[in-house]
Amino acid sequence: MKVRAKIIFNDYLENVLRKPGTDTEVFEVSEKRYNEIITRGGKDWVEVINDEVDLDSMSRKELDALALKKGISDAELKKAKNKDDVIELIKGIA
Repeated sequence: MKVRAKIIFNDYLENVLRKPGTDTEVFEVSEKRYNEIITRGGKDWVEVINDEVDLDSMSRKELDALALKKGISDAELKKAKNKDDVIELIKGIA
C-alpha cells in the first residue's frame, strides 16, 4: 500500500528520514509493515493514500488473513493449494 509521511520520522527499516514535502514523503509498505508502524506509536505518522496491497509480496499466512477479512470462508481457503489460488480468491477471479 502507498502511504504518506505526516511528520518527520526515521524509517529505521529502510534507513530513510521520512519528511513531508520531500521525495521521501510517499512510500510503499506491506500491510505487515504498516501495522508495525501503527503499533509502535506511528498512527499519527503516516496516512494511507492508496490501500492497494502487493499481493504477490505477501506470505501465505498474510494472504489467508486478508482473505478472511474480505469474507472468504475458511473452507474455501483450505481448498486453495498455493498462494496463487488465494490471490485469485481475493481478486474474485476464482
